[in-house]
Amino acid sequence: MTTVRFDPLSGRVVASASADGQVIITSAFNEEIDTDGSGPFAGVTDEVGTVLFRLKTNVWNNTLAWSPSGATLAFASHDCEMHFAEFTAESVGSKTKPASKRVVYNGNPVVTGSFISENTYIGCGFDNVPLAFKKQADGNWQFGGSLDPGFTRASASRINNNAFGGRTVFFDGAQLGADTMMQPKETMHQNYINDC
Repeated sequence: MTTVRFDPLSGRVVASASADGQVIITSAFNEEIDTDGSGPFAGVTDEVGTVLFRLKTNVWNNTLAWSPSGATLAFASHDCEMHFAEFTAESVGSKTKPASKRVVYNGNPVVTGSFISENTYIGCGFDNVPLAFKKQADGNWQFGGSLDPGFTRASASRINNNAFGGRTVFFDGAQLGADTMMQPKETMHQNYINDC
């Protein structure tokens, strides 16, 4: 497993993301403790360990987070996709697989993230910047761009012959020569972000 998170309002379920391409929502109900609660999962009374939902992606999942109401579960897969699964008390009660919105973005994988409101998720990772994802009025989620203005500005720097100790270096079959240029971004973070 890569990430485990309890439902924020009832504590009756736990969501886990893993490297096998699955996000699993499991009952954590304990009748002695779980006497109240709110949100879509407040009615869960299944035995502890009962799998309620299995959500699949194409590749391993890096992280997941619940929205403040517990109605949306966001999870990031390593193929540069964000997934937003929407839950209601009715869909949970009938065990109907949730509607899931997928947002593909042109960048690098999100490693961690969290909701800052019910309709805004901030993801961070290998792009070295915080990325915003927003829920639109029609219920669809959309990539809203970077929160770091330096993400759009590239500063060129040359790789010289000694950059790799004088060795010939190949990336995906292409040899790096003396004229190879790197395009680092002028972002506040110069390396990936592993916590948000």
